[in-house]
Amino acid sequence: MKKILAVIYGALFLALGFSFTTSANAQSPVFYVNDNGIKMTKAEYDNLLSQGFEDLDIQIMDKESFKLNKDIKATEISKSTKYIKTTTSYEQDASGKKIPKSESIEVTKEEAELGAEIENKKQKEEAKEKAKEKGAKKNSDFSALGTETGTDYTSYKRITTVISKLATNSYRANNTLEWLTIPKNREMDVLGASIRYPSYWTADHTKRGGTQYWKVDANDSYGGFYPNYASDTIQYSASSGNWTNASFSGAALVQNLKNNYNTNGKFCYVVNLRHNAWFNFTLTNTNYSSSTVNIMGAFTHQIDTAPISIDGFTLTYGAPSIDFKLGNSAASYDTELNAIAYINK
Repeated sequence: MKKILAVIYGALFLALGFSFTTSANAQSPVFYVNDNGIKMTKAEYDNLLSQGFEDLDIQIMDKESFKLNKDIKATEISKSTKYIKTTTSYEQDASGKKIPKSESIEVTKEEAELGAEIENKKQKEEAKEKAKEKGAKKNSDFSALGTETGTDYTSYKRITTVISKLATNSYRANNTLEWLTIPKNREMDVLGASIRYPSYWTADHTKRGGTQYWKVDANDSYGGFYPNYASDTIQYSASSGNWTNASFSGAALVQNLKNNYNTNGKFCYVVNLRHNAWFNFTLTNTNYSSSTVNIMGAFTHQIDTAPISIDGFTLTYGAPSIDFKLGNSAASYDTELNAIAYINK
């Protein structure tokens, strides 16, 4: 009798064990955990990539954006990337005011990376000197340093515009601006996208998001160097007051760039700076006859310290794409950068 019961219990144990194993295997394993503690499966990670998000976007993504996008698999995607060299200089007028002048040209990836390497070495040497002047505080007070407006500089940056098809008549515009060298002037920059033939489309201002990621190195007055001293991400939700243009033409984020700062006796200077902005849009006029869907990603950088109205920008599909109104002036900004991406309807 005992032998029979043992056989029965053993069979039940195996059956239950097999059931537990099957249940565990049915759950997809965690593939990645990002900076905000969000656990992702391989399928979810790949879905985000299919929509035009880059690895860093996923690394710093917040819960709101992840929940909205994790289950969407884009069926088509197209990307356009440009590398830009910008030279900014300042001349004094008769009153002593510094007037900015900026020139931008497109360069190859290799030219941009080489130029950025040279400029970044200069910035590191400047940081050592500034640490002697500003970083020797013996207390732990934090003090943000103002923008260095009026200082001549050369910068390199990458702009990437991505369009992806999420479903029938539903699309995503995703734009990224990465500074390969950090600009001296850091005020209110504009990054967004406009849709060609806008009367056929509606931008969804409830499904959008953006980020500004920054990282600093630090020096102290004794010659100490602290690489990757701190980093953080500014998140812009769909309801953020930094969005401009509520029309169907597109959407853009106005972002105040991170400045250098002093803390704990160290001079902290920005070495990585990257903006991202994305939004969904849908076809609402079925008479649309074009075989492609086109977007124009655009970015412009403020080169003076004039007050800016966030509502003072509109977007159009053209050159330039970003228009100025409500007191904002094109003279406050350098040459607009844009990139066009398109896919089959």
